[in-house]
Amino acid sequence: MAAILCMITGMTAVPAYAAAPETFGAVPGWNQISGKWYYLMENGAWSTDFIEDENTCYTFTKDGTLSYARKTPNTQGGAYPVYVLDQKEQELFDDMNDEKSDLFFDTYPEAEDDYDNGDVEFYDGRATFVLDMDLCDIAKTRLSSAMEKGYSKSKNTIPGEGTVSDYVKTAFPERKSATFFEMHLWGPEETYDPYDSVMIRMQEKFDRKDDKKYSLEYYRRMGIAHENQNGKDYYMVVLER
Repeated sequence: MAAILCMITGMTAVPAYAAAPETFGAVPGWNQISGKWYYLMENGAWSTDFIEDENTCYTFTKDGTLSYARKTPNTQGGAYPVYVLDQKEQELFDDMNDEKSDLFFDTYPEAEDDYDNGDVEFYDGRATFVLDMDLCDIAKTRLSSAMEKGYSKSKNTIPGEGTVSDYVKTAFPERKSATFFEMHLWGPEETYDPYDSVMIRMQEKFDRKDDKKYSLEYYRRMGIAHENQNGKDYYMVVLER
C-alpha cells in the first residue's frame, strides 16, 4: 500500500536520457557512482521507478539515478530517514521537517480528522519537505564556492556568482520560474546547532520584510549539503517552491 501511495501522490519518475551505468561490481541496495545514487534490486537491475523503506518513498529517473525522497503519505509528516544524507545533514533535515510539521498542524489542526472521516485522500503532504537531489547538487556546488570565495549573509550571494536563483537560471533553466531561499550556515563542529541558525535567519528576514517567502511553511522542496573543514561544520540549505 505504501508503494502505491508513493506513486499516486506526485512521486512520478523523472524522464532521463543518459544510459544507466553497468551493474558489474555493484552491491545489492544503495550504490554511489560518479556522485549519483542508484539502488540495485534483488533481480540485478537498477530501480527506475519507486521503492519504499522506513516510511520513506524514493523515486528514480529512467536511467536509475535517485531523483527525490519524501515521507510516506498519511504518516503525520515530520522527520524521516534518507539513506543518502550524512549524519549531520540528516539531523538538520529532521529538525526542519519536525518544525514544518508542527507549523502545518498548528494551522490545520483538523487535517488528520478530515482524513479519518474520508473527506480527503492525503492529509500531510505539506507537513514535510521533499528532498530533491537536484537541489542537493545545487547546494553542494554552492557550498563549495562559498567556502572558497565567501558568502554575503545579508544578500545571500557568493562573490562573482550571485544568488542561488542566478545559478539556477544557468544550470537548471527549466526551474528558473520557481522561488528559492538559500542559507549558508557554519560553526564549531562540537557545539554548533545549524537548526538554531536556520530559525534565526528566517525570523530575521521575516521581521524585516514581512513576507511569507521567509517561512518554512511556504516551501515544498529542499536540498542540503554539508562539509567539515578545520574543526568547523559548513552547510548549504536550498529551499524551493
